Amino acid sequence: MRLDPFIDARTDLFSLGDLQPVTPGGARNATFARTLETAGATLTWPFVKRSGNRTIVLEPIAQLALSPTIRQDPRIPNEDSIDFEFDQTNLFQPNKSPGFDILDSGQRLNVGDGRP
Repeated sequence: MRLDPFIDARTDLFSLGDLQPVTPGGARNATFARTLETAGATLTWPFVKRSGNRTIVLEPIAQLALSPTIRQDPRIPNEDSIDFEFDQTNLFQPNKSPGFDILDSGQRLNVGDGRP
């Protein structure tokens, strides 16, 4: 059995121009930052069975990831996270979004079987 704790922190700084003002005469430019901290642990427990010259491995994986829930700022355009593909390569990543525009926040439990 293996327990791997992890911590992930990310800060993004945005400088946006030519925004649609919320109110008449409002600001058309904005500079702001957002931060997301994620802490969690991944638990794996491989089961191995040998049968003759074959080896069968079944490795269940469970991951708990905890971070504050971040709401998407409507001023941030979604340009690099439009095509989201959820598969085995990003299931156990702290942030499943492929780009920098959208953050995967909140509490989540990921489970799988550990095959590549």
